[in-house]
Amino acid sequence: MTQLWAGVSMAEDLATAGGGAAGAAYYLGRAARGVPARRFAALLLALLFIGTTLDAATHLLVGEASAGTVLLRAPLALASSAVAALILTGAGR
Repeated sequence: MTQLWAGVSMAEDLATAGGGAAGAAYYLGRAARGVPARRFAALLLALLFIGTTLDAATHLLVGEASAGTVLLRAPLALASSAVAALILTGAGR
């Protein structure tokens, strides 16, 4: 059973890191242009996604794989995956 949770945890962390990287790249691009208030908001969101990516990468390297950990990290993985899907499909442009 531990192998199952290890695989699920790895997939979850990869999805979170990928979504975080896509979000960070998108919002860094938005921070480079636009009006100052929107630049600041985009920069804050980029920093949030950078932190999400670093957290997922760190968990990939040293994290534990248990059912509880997977369930606690599932909302973040789903949200990051949704952001990546929206960015990749060009929604909001």
